[in-house]
Amino acid sequence: MERDYSELEGMEVDVNAYEKIYRGRIVGCDPDIGITVVSVEDPKHYLCCLIGPSAPGFENRVGTSEQNKLFFNKIVEMIRNGCINVNESRDVYKEILHVDANAMGIKPSVETCAFSQ
Repeated sequence: MERDYSELEGMEVDVNAYEKIYRGRIVGCDPDIGITVVSVEDPKHYLCCLIGPSAPGFENRVGTSEQNKLFFNKIVEMIRNGCINVNESRDVYKEILHVDANAMGIKPSVETCAFSQ
């Protein structure tokens, strides 16, 4: 049985992105759809996103559904700890998928994130 992560939606977290720390809000968190975090100050500023296996575009991504689930769980752990560190998430991605972290390759935006504002 899949866990329900809806309790994380609306939660605020720090997002350490490339030497700058933003305050973010979780707008969606579902293992099949993905995770989307936007800026608290500007909800049109997407800070990070993870595309899940049921989201459009997943078929073009690197990795399997199982690898994506492992990565999802690591990001949820960061959320529960109050901070998503983009550099750390890139290292985790590389470790799980055994590919260059640049394979993540998407800039968070309304077009690339599973949940949009």
